[in-house]
Amino acid sequence: MIPAHLYQYTYLLIITVASLLCMNYYRSVEELYSKKSIVPAFLLLIFLIFFIGFRPIDLEFIDMFDMSFIMDLRKGQDFAFDWNADNLIYDNLYNYWCSKDYSKEYFFLIFSTIYFSGIFIATRKMFRLNTLLVFLIYLGAFSTFSFGTNGIKAGTAASLFLVAVAYRRKLYIAVPFMLLSLGVHHSMTLPIGAFIIAYFFKDRRYYLAFWFICLFLSAFHVTYFQELLSGYTDEQGASYLEIVDPDNARSKGVTGFRPDFILYSAMPIFLGYYFFIKKELWSSTFDFIWCIYVLCNGVWLLCTYASFTNRIAYLSWFIYPFVLAYPFVNFAWSDRQEMYLRMCVYLHLGFTIFMNTIYPIVKQII
Repeated sequence: MIPAHLYQYTYLLIITVASLLCMNYYRSVEELYSKKSIVPAFLLLIFLIFFIGFRPIDLEFIDMFDMSFIMDLRKGQDFAFDWNADNLIYDNLYNYWCSKDYSKEYFFLIFSTIYFSGIFIATRKMFRLNTLLVFLIYLGAFSTFSFGTNGIKAGTAASLFLVAVAYRRKLYIAVPFMLLSLGVHHSMTLPIGAFIIAYFFKDRRYYLAFWFICLFLSAFHVTYFQELLSGYTDEQGASYLEIVDPDNARSKGVTGFRPDFILYSAMPIFLGYYFFIKKELWSSTFDFIWCIYVLCNGVWLLCTYASFTNRIAYLSWFIYPFVLAYPFVNFAWSDRQEMYLRMCVYLHLGFTIFMNTIYPIVKQII
């Protein structure tokens, strides 16, 4: 059994080695558009489901530890379906599981299965020729590990929402998956709203203007909209949108106005501008996911001074890897494209490694 405090490092090592091996096969532009076997990606999916699903119940994974503790408290209690639950599907499933005293380990395995399977299905649907590569890009993203182990509800809900995005042309599939995602976690209200807006309104100029207005308001510490949004959410969501004293920021998970995270978030914005305007390349799928990302990330900019702002940022960041990868693997725009793809993959993964290994050490020193 791998110690809990080494779990993330082991995960990153596995994804790094797999990414390096995968990128070794991309030596020409033609390689980007040759059909690859789905078997390696599927085997990686199965491995991750069990690797993350059977992680130790430890304080290193605080949400998981809290859920396990509450399971012990509620063990054997009578179950009654609660139609007023904040998260209709998750809360009732959780309470039912507690009432039956089922295995806690299998509960987390179920959510690990949903989490990684949703990501895999969406990746396969949108990136059929390069499923393994984009799956690895997603797994190497800054938030993927943490929301598969700590922000379990939000991560699972986001994974289900990604399936809805991938099947947006088939509303009989997309709508049920959006409703499922909302039933798992109420935070999906924002991405679902962005989905609806992007589905009907396609003028990218307004999305870009919205993002820059939000950036301007955030830079000048305008918190009016943050307070307004807190009035339209439930009790837990409102607690995430509290404006906290900076002296107590560490305990509340506050990041405030972070130029590094804003620059990180801006990369897909700039990519969209470059490929839409400069290269005059267009794809309805890229256009759609870019618009959803811009809307959700703009709302996060309005809430950068909130407690637990990382959880609000995740409502855009969970779609970040797809926006980042799409123009590099689904557009043909350069005879050196495989080199640019390689740089993109390494910089993206490098940022994740830096933020999870080196940055915490630097932060302690400072």
